[in-house]
Amino acid sequence: AVAPVAAAFKSPWVPAFDLLDPNLHAGLLGVISAINCTPQASVLYAYSLSGGGPFSHKLGPVLLTPPITILGSAVANGSGQANLFFQVPQGAAGVSFWLQAYDTVKKGFSNGVMDVIN
Repeated sequence: AVAPVAAAFKSPWVPAFDLLDPNLHAGLLGVISAINCTPQASVLYAYSLSGGGPFSHKLGPVLLTPPITILGSAVANGSGQANLFFQVPQGAAGVSFWLQAYDTVKKGFSNGVMDVIN
């Protein structure tokens, strides 16, 4: 297994909420969590296998490099935490990825996270 390597990207703007390092493992159920979201808001999660941007988008600067894939969405609970659960592919060990999330009520992006699948 590859040791986890995580880095929070620094950006010239303040993130609207916080995306946490997911610590994903190939072949297992994964969870990506965001905190300080708007309660009951839909939070979209996206990833890139190409890098951490920045990339100019109509919604604002994105800390992902195209191609960008929407992983899914989750609704934040009353405390403002949104958890996206998904199956991590079995063959993904050692793959580097970059993540970012978008709060549809705040209309703002989270910090960016880079990690390697264990």
